[in-house]
Amino acid sequence: MAFYLLGLLLLNIPAIQVRMSSFLANRLSDFLDTEIHIGRTDMGLLNRVIMDDVLIMDQQQDTLLRAARLSAKLDFLAILKGKIVINNAQLFGCYVNIYQNNPKGKTNLQFILDAFASKDTTEKKDIDLRINSILIRRGEVRFNKRFVAETPGVFNPSHLHIKQLSTNIALKAFTKDSLNFQVKRLSFREQSGMQLNNLYFKILANKQNANISGLEIHLPETSLT
Repeated sequence: MAFYLLGLLLLNIPAIQVRMSSFLANRLSDFLDTEIHIGRTDMGLLNRVIMDDVLIMDQQQDTLLRAARLSAKLDFLAILKGKIVINNAQLFGCYVNIYQNNPKGKTNLQFILDAFASKDTTEKKDIDLRINSILIRRGEVRFNKRFVAETPGVFNPSHLHIKQLSTNIALKAFTKDSLNFQVKRLSFREQSGMQLNNLYFKILANKQNANISGLEIHLPETSLT
């Protein structure tokens, strides 16, 4: 306990925070083969990691993710057992930019997915992921298929621009055999004028079937339950 508290005290020294941010950014840059910047890194109580002014570039040197603050509370004991358990993840003031340049090409996000995919095709580890809470505030997301014509003022799934994104979701279980996913709240505005005041549902699934329950959709003039 004493070493843990000492570590927390050291990580609150500005010079050490800068060095730690640089170290993490460089390691992640090498792993993902792209440019990453982290303005400040802090270790909070109970295994919480806090990163401010995060910037991730894609491999075309365009912005993929920008966030004012990103924090996560990790379960290190579970990680040692081969599971990924994030008790709480928070993303504030974020901007996500996803695009596809041609019909047969991959999105600019695909290289990150490939980096985390198993490199060993003969022995793949089973996924065992749980995120008890994901909180997003003041989010903005762009998605563009650049080879599809835009339709200003009309909703177009090939050209999405979501603003004022606010959500609270939970991924209780994600394995090769089961899924337990819940959207507790989701609201946003889209550039076409569409507005979602709230969306709520829970989905339980396995290899045989899936069940959605408690579905609620609230629009400015319409509600569905």
